[in-house]
Amino acid sequence: MAAPIFSILAVGYLVFTSSRTPRTVSAAPSNKPILPPPPLVPTVVLSVDLRGEIKELYFYKPEGALGTVSHATIIVLKVRIVNHGPDEATITEVGLQVGLGDFQRMAQVTNIPDSWHIRRRRPEFNFFPSYYDTTIAPALGSRPHKEIYKKGLPHEGWLAFECVDFRDVEFPNAQFDLLLRDSLGGGHRISRKPMLYVREGQIVVPSQPTLPSSSKED
Repeated sequence: MAAPIFSILAVGYLVFTSSRTPRTVSAAPSNKPILPPPPLVPTVVLSVDLRGEIKELYFYKPEGALGTVSHATIIVLKVRIVNHGPDEATITEVGLQVGLGDFQRMAQVTNIPDSWHIRRRRPEFNFFPSYYDTTIAPALGSRPHKEIYKKGLPHEGWLAFECVDFRDVEFPNAQFDLLLRDSLGGGHRISRKPMLYVREGQIVVPSQPTLPSSSKED
């Protein structure tokens, strides 16, 4: 009698355990398409990566022959340049592109005379304006042996460009693109977008009458 009872209990145990086993529910088919993984985009690292900003901007209109108005405008920039690339280099070429609507011009680099300076108004004097002068130095490119652009080392200085146009135009609110070429052959662009031009001073040259200390600035 023991054997039949044991087999009956074994069959009952198997039925009980099979009823407790969780059932596998198949997932409902999805209507969303299976997209392939995005392709790997290689990261391009420039060996020399010059970036920066145009910090200050000034204009000077020289006189032409016999007191006539010159067709050239001198644009003086204070710029800050940093190399973000791993390799060091120098700057071999510079240019300036000016754009405002249909006015598009390329300005050529020119020298900054040592006698030029910038005259600014002291902000603390309101009723009786007072002015102070600052030199336009250092001029970028004047010390090439000291202007090796290493990674993360900023360089700050001045550049001047001559823009020629035979129309009577003014473009202080234009976009200015400083174009650079490094000694390894790479090209770079530092842009100043069109914005409201705030005059912080004026270029003063020896042949130009200077502002008297008691006059008001425009």
